[in-house]
Amino acid sequence: MKLSFLEIEDFYSHSRGRMVRRLMRVLLKDWWSDMSGLHVLGVGYTHPFMGFFKGDEPLSISMLMNKRYHPKGWPDNDHNALAVCDDMHLPVETQRMDRILVAHSLETSETPDELLKELWRILDGNGRMIIMVPNRSGMWSRAENTPFGQGHPYSLTQLRQALTDAGFTVERYIRTLYVPSGRSRILISLAPLIEKIGRKFFPAFGGLLMVEVSKQLFSPIAAKSERSGLNPKSILPSAVKTNSRTQ
Repeated sequence: MKLSFLEIEDFYSHSRGRMVRRLMRVLLKDWWSDMSGLHVLGVGYTHPFMGFFKGDEPLSISMLMNKRYHPKGWPDNDHNALAVCDDMHLPVETQRMDRILVAHSLETSETPDELLKELWRILDGNGRMIIMVPNRSGMWSRAENTPFGQGHPYSLTQLRQALTDAGFTVERYIRTLYVPSGRSRILISLAPLIEKIGRKFFPAFGGLLMVEVSKQLFSPIAAKSERSGLNPKSILPSAVKTNSRTQ
């Protein structure tokens, strides 16, 4: 089961979603404190988070969402900056984006490898990307009535391998959402305290994985060939030998 756009929007409009948004604002602004003069892109359902960066006056800020959804424009009170597209063909120039935020996207994509290839293509060589996915060992990945209980959850090892295969280097990561996924108002109000306790005593069980990556500038396809045991010399033609000498 995949939640519709309206169901995800409804989640973030209620107490649990607002709690998630508050927690993520602290983390995102800690990692990306100043977006001024940068091209910023959100991929997936990033509506609850992209507004965090508008006050920094980035050079551009826009969003892409998979065509299986039927989204409304964003932002509500300005010119639309959202487009609907296919995961295999992101309508963005190569190396255009300085910062990319990916949320509610990779875990539900029908072509996650192709999506990562496209993200690698459009990220600038000096850029950074944050990907947020449900943590396989966390409670939220089992909460099917939330956006984090959809699709394919990842362990850190699985996500790191997928990102490495696509040509990214993991710079840092954090697990968050240790608060239980229920609707208890008491637990929601205690979320910041539960987060601190969870990270200290139960670090592997956060409901959400947040990973920041940079772009490797060599081809990920070549890297895969080396790991699979193929000899790159057997793929590339040999240099032509000549008898010429430098005078």
